[in-house]
This record gives sequence, C-alpha cells and structure tokens, in this order.
Amino acid sequence: MKKICAIIISFAFATSFAQVKGDLELGFGIGTSGSTVNYDDTAFDARTARSVNFSASADYNFANRWSVKTKVIYDQKGWDDGTLFFRGGMLRNADVDLHYLTVPVMLSWHFGGKRNWYLNFGTYAGFLMEAGEENFDADVKEAFRDTDFGLTFGIGAKIPVSRFVKLYIEYDFQTGFNSIYKDSTVPDVRSVRSALNVGVNFLVL
Repeated sequence: MKKICAIIISFAFATSFAQVKGDLELGFGIGTSGSTVNYDDTAFDARTARSVNFSASADYNFANRWSVKTKVIYDQKGWDDGTLFFRGGMLRNADVDLHYLTVPVMLSWHFGGKRNWYLNFGTYAGFLMEAGEENFDADVKEAFRDTDFGLTFGIGAKIPVSRFVKLYIEYDFQTGFNSIYKDSTVPDVRSVRSALNVGVNFLVL
C-alpha cells in the first residue's frame, strides 16, 4: 500500500511539473508609478512624482515553482519640488522628468495552491532617453548618466482566463545603487521608484 501511495504521489508531482516546466509566457502591461530620489545630503528633499509606465515581458518556467523573467519598460522617473544640479549650480523647487528604457532580469518564485502568486527579485539597467525640467521647459539630459543600475523586487498574482491567457496585477519596486548624475562633485543621488501594474500574459510554449 505504501508503494502504491508513493507511486501515485510521484506521478502527481511529475504531472504537475510537466505542466509548468518549459512554459513561456509573453505579456504586456501598464502601470502607475511613483518616483523620487535619495540624497546623501538629506537637505535636498524631493516630493514623489507620479507617472505612467508601459511594459512587455517574457517569463520562462524552468522548474516547478521557479521562472526567469525579463521586461522592457518605458519608465518615467524623476521628482517634484526638489533640487536639480545643473551646469555647476543648483536649481531649487525643480520638477524633473527622466525617461528611461528599463530592462530588469529577475527570478520569480511561484507560490499558492495553483502557483498563481509570485515574488520577483533581481537587477535592472535603465537607459536614459530624455531628461527635462518642467518649470523652465529645459533639456537637462547632459547632467545625467546614460545608464542607471539597481535592484528590483515585487509581488504579483495571475488570474487565469483560459489555458493560454492570464491577467495579472503586481507591485514592483526599484532602487538604484549608482548616482544618476555624471558630475562626481554632486552629492550621491539615487533613483527610487515603485509601481502598481496590470496586464495580460499569453502562453506561447
């Protein structure tokens, strides 16, 4: 009897594994973001700026509860009513818009009875496309590094619509670990961004 039970349990586990391992999901999403910056010098506080992000994703399941996930995100970052270091000076009460193409690479751990919940964690690289200051309608891209690197993590849930389509909702957070300014004499300034996203995934493999 014990052998029969062991065979049944092993078969159920193997079947569940086969249904998940090797699946590839492609997705598209939209989200609302809140971003600001952390300064080494706390005198330069900044308010959170609100914006919208758009993304495309690929999620490959390589094990029963694990997948590797990457995205391409049009990210709008920046801050409001803060300090802008530009051309050797400081501009107070600045509203700064930074437009990035962000590429995170993450591991995802899937949990829950049907593994519809997941945790993401990994790193990202953000490639600066535009930078502007709203109040003076100024292009300030020359002040910032072309690339922003950092850590990202998040939590989400998938809602099956059919065998091949799932809706999702997720929260994700990014924090930079390099200064976004080119000038080494400027205080160390790192970007911080959180977002609530919704979207759809399509099973393709």
